Amino acid sequence: MNEQYRLRALPGWPSEVLLGDRLVPVRHQQLTPQYRLITLHTPKLARAGRPGQFLMVTPWDANGRQLTVLPRPMAISAADASSGLVDFIYRIVGEGTRLMAEEAHSISVTGPLGRGYDLPRAGRILMLGRGVGMPSLAFAADRLVDDGVDVRLISSSRDPQSSLAVAEVVGDALSSTVRVFDSDGTSDPRRLERCLIEQFDTEPPQTILVCGSRRLTCLAVRLGQRWNVTVQVSVEQKMACGMGYCHGCVLDARAGCDGDLVCLQGPVFTATAATELFAQVPSSRPEARL
Repeated sequence: MNEQYRLRALPGWPSEVLLGDRLVPVRHQQLTPQYRLITLHTPKLARAGRPGQFLMVTPWDANGRQLTVLPRPMAISAADASSGLVDFIYRIVGEGTRLMAEEAHSISVTGPLGRGYDLPRAGRILMLGRGVGMPSLAFAADRLVDDGVDVRLISSSRDPQSSLAVAEVVGDALSSTVRVFDSDGTSDPRRLERCLIEQFDTEPPQTILVCGSRRLTCLAVRLGQRWNVTVQVSVEQKMACGMGYCHGCVLDARAGCDGDLVCLQGPVFTATAATELFAQVPSSRPEARL
């Protein structure tokens, strides 16, 4: 299915950015065989971070050796201004993330970066997430629940064993959480679309947030058209700097266009049906190919 959609930048806000501060994690926890959680104590970042923004992180070992040449982009999955704690979750997919899991003693952090979600303060929100796209939605869900918004989450993964546990990411405060899997066919976009239409056609959500899968983004755009609601997608793209210097995350790169940068104009965009294909790098996870 070669569906097409167009992305447009959302209004942004200025952020107070930490530049390369090296921090020893308060917690480095295994969530599943594939996923790890890192918690950092950084009050400035905890105050400034907004749902949908990200960090550029570089791991260092106990001897002060930099473990990766390039930093990795990681979505902020939680930020608590009162405690000064910030979380991010990563999946072990290559040498860089393996070294971070096995040898990291400290983490240098630049962030918060990018433009995040434009969150409503009332109404109903539908979230569609998959894999390592879940942490991007977790932070948004936490803020929305605090504001009393009705949040419905669809969590997609290959199978129950590879699933990032919803409770580990967003807790049990959501109005509804449904897990769907490739292994039993419940994650099939057309099947899922029929279920969502049946559930929400009479009372559609005000906004759809999506992250972690191009197929889910296409589904969200179709539902957004049907219900005439806004769709916001957090685009996951490989990055080398995260601050706009290298232009490695430019949109429409395959068409040779000097389009928006995911790190500056994104990573969150509004998504609408289009006649021109958004030329995204095929990987759905920013750290997967770095």
